[in-house]
Amino acid sequence: MRCPSCRYELWNLKPGPCPECSRVFSTTEFTLVPSKVHFLCPHCEQEYLGNGEDGLPAPRQFECGRCHESVDVALMSARPAPGVTSQQCYTDDHPWLDRGDRGWISTFFTTMYRLSFQPAITARALHGRSSLLPSLVFAAGLSLIALLCWTLISLGIAGVTGALNAALLKTTAIVFAGGLAWLVIVLAIGFCACLTHLILRFGIPAPRPLSYTLSSILWSSAPILVGTSPLLTTGCCAVPLGWGWFTVNASIALSVAHSISVRRAVVAMIAPFVLVFAFVFFGLAFAVVSVGGAVGGATS
Repeated sequence: MRCPSCRYELWNLKPGPCPECSRVFSTTEFTLVPSKVHFLCPHCEQEYLGNGEDGLPAPRQFECGRCHESVDVALMSARPAPGVTSQQCYTDDHPWLDRGDRGWISTFFTTMYRLSFQPAITARALHGRSSLLPSLVFAAGLSLIALLCWTLISLGIAGVTGALNAALLKTTAIVFAGGLAWLVIVLAIGFCACLTHLILRFGIPAPRPLSYTLSSILWSSAPILVGTSPLLTTGCCAVPLGWGWFTVNASIALSVAHSISVRRAVVAMIAPFVLVFAFVFFGLAFAVVSVGGAVGGATS
């Protein structure tokens, strides 16, 4: 078991303050793999196997068969069963942060799948880790995939048409434009994430730092590829599908990261994008009206 706040190993420790960060923990707040962990009686250290659905002893309160004292699972210390590693005891793991000796490529695509289809499980696996830098690396990898797709398809079309040499300059321009577009998207997501965090601060007594909000949103950015892939953008539903999917996943991740309702997370997630869109729309409308008025005045 690891402390949800500082990731300190809590095996063989009696429930109470974490030795590293002083956060008070209880055995019952963890979900473990059944039959992988031994729990010790707080009175005589008699071992009991965690065979419940959540990996904890069932029932929660019972009489110790050795010392005949009343035992509460919340007060029991725990340790992995013989031959079981600490990592094998967890039901939820983050494929990128807990990859162990797995390869980078397989880990990357496993992370894409898990974050796209199991956002709540993957968010819970963070166990309080902000993971801002790894989430930035992951988002950068997604950007490279999108640019690579556009580059290969552009070169493929040029090769089929027999204009490969003439298309190199055009391909370079496409790659540059695609990179610039992704940079704008990342900056827009970062700006909206800051606004989302400001909205989340209202009504939350002690919100987690901004890094938790940023990392939750960045980890959830995999579905954006659906709306930016050159193989899918020909469909009229691809762009709204990708961004809608991203919004739902990010809202679920935020609800887990900040321990709030999904409804509040959805509002906090959507509101900044609505505000930015409204600002851009009315700004362009004002510019068009102003230019039109100036041109009309000059011609008259």
